[in-house]
Amino acid sequence: MDYSFMSRPYSSLLASRITLVSIALLLATLLGTSGLHAQSTSDFTIVVLPDTQNYSQFHPEIFDSQTQWVANNAAGQNIKLVIGVGDVVNNGTSATETGNANHSISILDQAGVPYVFAIGNHDYETLPPTSRAATTFNGYLGPSRYANKAYYGSSNFPAGSNENFYANFTWGGKSYLILVLEYVPRDSALAWAKSILDANTDKEVIVVTHSYLYSDSTTVDECDTADMVGDNDGSRQWSNLISQYSNISVVLSGHVTNKFNARRSDPGIAGNFVHQIFANWQDWTNGGNGYLRIMQFSPSNNTINVETYSPYTGLFLTDSGNQFTLKWHNDGAAGSGSAVVSGRVRTAAYGTGCSSIVGATVNVGGATATTDSTGRYSLTLQPGQVSASASAAGYQTGTKTAALNDYFPNQLDFFLFPVPPCPQSTTDPSLTICKPLNNSTVTSPVNVVAGVNSSAPINSFSIWLDGIKVYSTPGVTLNTNVTISPGSHQLIVKATNGNKQVFGQTVNVTTGSTTGCQPLTTVPSEHICAPANNATVSSTFQVLSAAHMANPVNNSQIWLDGVKKVYQVSGPNINTSVTAAAGSHRLTVQSIDSTGAIINRRSS
Repeated sequence: MDYSFMSRPYSSLLASRITLVSIALLLATLLGTSGLHAQSTSDFTIVVLPDTQNYSQFHPEIFDSQTQWVANNAAGQNIKLVIGVGDVVNNGTSATETGNANHSISILDQAGVPYVFAIGNHDYETLPPTSRAATTFNGYLGPSRYANKAYYGSSNFPAGSNENFYANFTWGGKSYLILVLEYVPRDSALAWAKSILDANTDKEVIVVTHSYLYSDSTTVDECDTADMVGDNDGSRQWSNLISQYSNISVVLSGHVTNKFNARRSDPGIAGNFVHQIFANWQDWTNGGNGYLRIMQFSPSNNTINVETYSPYTGLFLTDSGNQFTLKWHNDGAAGSGSAVVSGRVRTAAYGTGCSSIVGATVNVGGATATTDSTGRYSLTLQPGQVSASASAAGYQTGTKTAALNDYFPNQLDFFLFPVPPCPQSTTDPSLTICKPLNNSTVTSPVNVVAGVNSSAPINSFSIWLDGIKVYSTPGVTLNTNVTISPGSHQLIVKATNGNKQVFGQTVNVTTGSTTGCQPLTTVPSEHICAPANNATVSSTFQVLSAAHMANPVNNSQIWLDGVKKVYQVSGPNINTSVTAAAGSHRLTVQSIDSTGAIINRRSS
């Protein structure tokens, strides 16, 4: 994710690097390992390095302290592997940052400690990584780096790229496979992953991917991040891949920044326990203060013991979010007898277009609950296969089936589509323009209303006038006004859904002379016809305005209280409704012409 930071001069970092690392490692030797659990001879350790991007950019000495600690403790702690969960660097093409990262990782090479580093969104050539170009990442963490390492798998995807790859190791007569997946994997990447898993059913699998678990201990969904829309977020990874394989037991991820850690556990479809663990301290002091995860796997005790430690400070984090023990595998022991199920009900959209649905009725296996102010609900009932639904005024009912377990909390979310503004086609996906009608004569600005039939959430709507896009918006409905000059026109409305499908409908309209709010004769000027200045209005009120400028007007905007743009439309005319909370407000209408000149007018 994207943040701005204050940087110390690199020269000062370099000058202090050796001294700081030496002091930190001395503390680690004297104090740092005293909190680690004693290991039996069958136990082994995996060390997890959450997002190291700010170390690579600002504090390379901290990254060094982490890998040097691993090198020093590899034998004593039986460290079989180091896992980086992505965002190795902050700027994917920075030679300085990749050089710093390479220096730190090379400490593991020198010590002979195996490692894998997943690709994060900051490791690509561009941010956001829409093209998924990974030239620099593959230049220092690609197949050539691993070519002579026995643990490196024989296949990667795309061919010749370490965006997706795997590694193997054996301990105590058992084989383990580490499956490393790209950031928000494409369908093609999951198809490759399935081919690897299908060929390695005898191995215990740990999945590593940059974005999977969200800060609220639920899998990342379309409302959480809206990253790489149409590809496989955490929720899709679970349903399309991870839950399907009985030999997957752990999923590790980072990326999210609004909390430092989270975890959840769920049974896969075969009843196997899958422990999903997120950690990321990039926004803490010094870009994370060197905290890493020490995961001690104990086959004899059927446990995974997780501790959080910083070789840089020599300190452990000992709260329940950072120090915990998990039952590794399902040993057949009885559960609690009660299934706790919770989730959220939200609109079927992405990112800012998504909103919580308050007061929705959720029915799970006959038990009902009403969602709170955040769209959340919770129920307790008997475990087993159930039918579930969520309904709310103004929305179509959503239905699901779910297998509820009594070992771990169950996550069951609903994404509801609004009741369409007019009858829709039965084709999925499809879009129907409700207004204006085909071959109709209309008055500008023209009210454009459309609905969709789509099983996948809607990402955005766009309006095209005579082949030119004049309006776009995220969300699940379209109801806006478009300024159209007199004459005959072709109007197209398109929608894009979460399956990357683009679909739409075309109508032809004839526009008569513009009526309503007329521009002033003064150039430049902005004429607000409604509401009147100092007027008292209802919470939802109409805004009518017309701009008159020397050059063509590109767009007109409505700002509320000077800080929030609540509406934008192409052209000089506005005819729309705005909703505001009770109280006094300042409304500003602003228009921008083709040269970038701005004219605005305020109304209180």
